[in-house]
Amino acid sequence: AGSNAGDLTGIDVDDLHERAARLGNLHVALLTSGVGVIAAIRAGDVATGLTWSDRMIAHRLVLGSSDGPVALELRAVVVAMAGEPYEAARLYAAARTQALRNGLRWPAVEGSTALLDQVTRALADDEVDQARAEGSRLTLAEVVAGLDVTASAPA
Repeated sequence: AGSNAGDLTGIDVDDLHERAARLGNLHVALLTSGVGVIAAIRAGDVATGLTWSDRMIAHRLVLGSSDGPVALELRAVVVAMAGEPYEAARLYAAARTQALRNGLRWPAVEGSTALLDQVTRALADDEVDQARAEGSRLTLAEVVAGLDVTASAPA
């Protein structure tokens, strides 16, 4: 990978994702959806970030995972960018709980610490406590419960 490991230029993430999903390779579809979220975050594109996040979570659920700390953390970043500090704090708490439960590094996403501080400062103390309590019990399925995740799969 070398020094340009984070360089996403020249990669058609949509095409890669569509081909992987069409071939039923959900692991590659999951990876490309993660790349899509990161690219959208870098571009400051909230709507595209949420679309990729929906797909990423849907793939994890289909693969049988109830935990997805990185998927939740990436979604927290996008939701924070969207100006929803309460939901971002809730998602960060879920990501942290699941990462620690699975022995994974927390935070895993660059810039999360500063962003979490920012959303926490935007909330009253009792809101922060409530968001953390809710987030600590949150599952991936609950995050996308209101969404039609089948719509995220290519036709």
